[in-house]
Amino acid sequence: QDSLNAIPIKHGPIVWRGGTEHIVPSNSAAAFGKRSHIIPFRFNNTQSYILEFSYGVQSGRMRVFRNRDIVLNTTDATVTQNISETETLGADPFKLYIADNSGYTAGRDVVFSISSGATELDGKIAKINTIGTDVGPGDYLDIDFLGLPDYTAGATVGTVTEVFELDLPYSSSDLFESDGTFRLDIQSINDVMYLVHPDHQPRILARTAHDVWT
Repeated sequence: QDSLNAIPIKHGPIVWRGGTEHIVPSNSAAAFGKRSHIIPFRFNNTQSYILEFSYGVQSGRMRVFRNRDIVLNTTDATVTQNISETETLGADPFKLYIADNSGYTAGRDVVFSISSGATELDGKIAKINTIGTDVGPGDYLDIDFLGLPDYTAGATVGTVTEVFELDLPYSSSDLFESDGTFRLDIQSINDVMYLVHPDHQPRILARTAHDVWT
């Protein structure tokens, strides 16, 4: 018999299912027809993660969640830059002028931390379309504005930090069957995760820090 909002336990009883909370959109949300798969990774009671394996717009990728938030790329200082105080957010395309765009990658997600100006974007996540430089204003990120709230155009102070992502050596058909079944068998032991695929050699995913996975 089907159960609603309950999970059966192998010993016999059922328990209420845990609640859910929206943190960020799925990495495959922008790629219609693509899927994501959520995997737990637990080292101990204080170091546990949720790994999102997905095949999005570009390639297979993994994002990491911890303490009800997405893990940001903090190992490279160039991925966090001050937003120019003199340029504006807005117009078409959605150009975000920053001090230095050399640490960013097109197709990756960024998170806004805004202290003044376009504060509606504070804590929001968006994807980088392209990266470039305009004569005069300087370096910019062309941001995909879909899903972002209306914001106050004008001088803005804050930072833009890239989300940590790990490229996966699997194609869309590698990760998922046509019916959506996830094709990887996974086993975690301490700080490593063994990945077994029917068409590829086994691989080992290792964690050395919250934002360092290889």
